[in-house]
Amino acid sequence: MSPSLLRWLVYLSILLGCAVVLTEQIRIVLTDPTLLPLHDFVEYWTAGQLNVRGDNPYDPDALLPLQRQAGRDTDEALMMWNPPWTLAWVMPFGLAPLRVAQLIWLTLGFALLLWGSDRLWLWSGGASRQRWVAWGATFTFLPSYLVLIYGQITTFVLSSAIAFVGLLRVNRPLLAGMSLLGLAFKPHLAYLVWPTLLLVAWKEACYRVVLGLALSLGMATAIAWSFNPAVLQQYAEALAQRPPEQWHSPTLGTAIRFVLGLELFRLQFVPVVFGLIWWLMDARRTWHLPWSWTDRLPLLLAVSFVTAPYGAWSFDLILLLPMILSDAAYLSHTEQRSKIAGASAIYGLVGLGILAMTLAELELFWFIWVAPTLLSVHIWIRSK
Repeated sequence: MSPSLLRWLVYLSILLGCAVVLTEQIRIVLTDPTLLPLHDFVEYWTAGQLNVRGDNPYDPDALLPLQRQAGRDTDEALMMWNPPWTLAWVMPFGLAPLRVAQLIWLTLGFALLLWGSDRLWLWSGGASRQRWVAWGATFTFLPSYLVLIYGQITTFVLSSAIAFVGLLRVNRPLLAGMSLLGLAFKPHLAYLVWPTLLLVAWKEACYRVVLGLALSLGMATAIAWSFNPAVLQQYAEALAQRPPEQWHSPTLGTAIRFVLGLELFRLQFVPVVFGLIWWLMDARRTWHLPWSWTDRLPLLLAVSFVTAPYGAWSFDLILLLPMILSDAAYLSHTEQRSKIAGASAIYGLVGLGILAMTLAELELFWFIWVAPTLLSVHIWIRSK
């Protein structure tokens, strides 16, 4: 037997063994609900299921019985507050059996995180032979674990932004704009991206990206509406009845309300004003420079996140991965050992802090320090 044939037989045996083990593990997960709790995934699965039926996906009284049947022991429904175009994404999952849908959601999320970290590293100038650094940084960043375990949709929000950059790099502006649909699942966490799209379109006299985004939003909303013609009204009513003022988000706006009065919900938007001022100053500074979404999107997402009006939960912190990985790629080409050591130490301490707070089950508001800390590290790394 030739060495090459023997090598392929060994590879095939390993693959078959892995397939058998994986199949058995999937069977166990499907039959034992305690191994993979539903967490936030149940809100998407039940909302998608309701909208397919033509029922109100934003009605807690309709959601609660379905979530109880799914095994969630609660007296209050877990709501999906994402805009109606999100339903076009979650409805197919609502059609599948719960555990099967959950496994597909989890597997797809993991694969997209792995793919996204790899692409971000290479596009930021990281060496191909060192791409393990990107994988390690991504999967030692605790929010990557949280977003997968909680079954949150933010994985697909991040992947949308990465796909946008990738499609622009191969000169597909219309498809790039359409790929931003996922970023619009949580539009408030990327609010500086939207005016930037318009500004860059005007600067470059090319509106195909904006057209692509409008098309994808229109088509996704039309899909949700075709199953449930009242969905837009239902979403507006849900927001009017239960606005996000009840949440103690880990945002600067919430901190201001704690000081000046929780009843003053308008204070939640004060940081947005400062974010827009920064955006105007940055746009003025970079107006005459060549525009690169690869270089600029990580910072736009980070500043949007730090100054977001609400949301920005611990699992949403994965939206900072483009900034973290671009900084890691930048440091891989520098001789400044002090910055490499300092950034690595701070990154490790931030990770330990997130882990400690998660294990202590602290209120999510106390994660407020993480995003500003990472943004400050980015500014220090890029300083001359």
